Amino acid sequence: MRGPKPKPTKLKILAGTRADRINHAEPTLPPARPEMPDHLDALARAEWERLCGIVERMGVLTEADGAAMGIYCECYSKWIRARGDIAKRGLLIEITRTVTTRRGSTVETTGAVKANPAVAIEIQTARLMKELLMEFGLTPSSRTRVKTSDAGPRDRLAEFLSRQKPTQKRPS
Repeated sequence: MRGPKPKPTKLKILAGTRADRINHAEPTLPPARPEMPDHLDALARAEWERLCGIVERMGVLTEADGAAMGIYCECYSKWIRARGDIAKRGLLIEITRTVTTRRGSTVETTGAVKANPAVAIEIQTARLMKELLMEFGLTPSSRTRVKTSDAGPRDRLAEFLSRQKPTQKRPS
């Protein structure tokens, strides 16, 4: 598929997108917090609670978003643990290589340095987290496209009826 990913209709409406560019036939679900997956660890569970609260207040969270939110929270947990490993051991780690010769003697070499594998984990999880945050409108650039009003929920029927001109009765 070419071009940018389509925005969810709710975000298009909040952003003030032209009416002819909104899919009025898109399936909709009422706002609701999805059930937290059982497999999330403590870090992921804490992030689930924090992030669900934010996305709920934005009005874009539904039961269908549980898998995406769960993946984000798992990535967050892995990202935090990778950051901890990098802080503890550094970007580069010293490795010991053990080589066994044909005669059976063991030779160990130390001092070889390689990149800490946690760096790759940190980069991969950060990329996926960013993609998922953008899906929910939670990055600075994606949030600038969303417009909200403090007017509260709109009553579309009342708005429609208020625009109608009163009809005059004709004498019979």
